[in-house]
Amino acid sequence: MGEGTGPFKCPKCKTTTYSDHDNCPNCGEALTIRCSECGHHWRFSYDYKYCPKCGTKVSAKGGK
Repeated sequence: MGEGTGPFKCPKCKTTTYSDHDNCPNCGEALTIRCSECGHHWRFSYDYKYCPKCGTKVSAKGGK
């Protein structure tokens, strides 16, 4: 993935987790958003409105 390093808070339960996790180890919440068009993914904390790889508009939960 290449983006985000170090600890951050889960958006659902606020447990501290780390950049190598794809899901929160406490509640299971997905910690990445995946573009439905090209498959590129990034951490939820980046809050992108458009995919940084292909420019597809991202919905609230990720994807098109």
